[in-house]
Amino acid sequence: MLRQVLHRGLRTCFSRLGHFIASHPVFFASAPVLISILLGASFSRYQVEESVEHLLAPQHSLAKI
Repeated sequence: MLRQVLHRGLRTCFSRLGHFIASHPVFFASAPVLISILLGASFSRYQVEESVEHLLAPQHSLAKI
């Protein structure tokens, strides 16, 4: 009984979701591309830190003297 109710509810929800996505294909095709571009833009400020002292020792420690 519970299995049938759960199955019917999930089937209804996924059917509605599928119809919504099918009725708005431009949004669901372009949104991932735009999100990837926006998140990928942060790589323009990416810098590799090569100084081992800066990475491993605290700023005001005696190890830097």
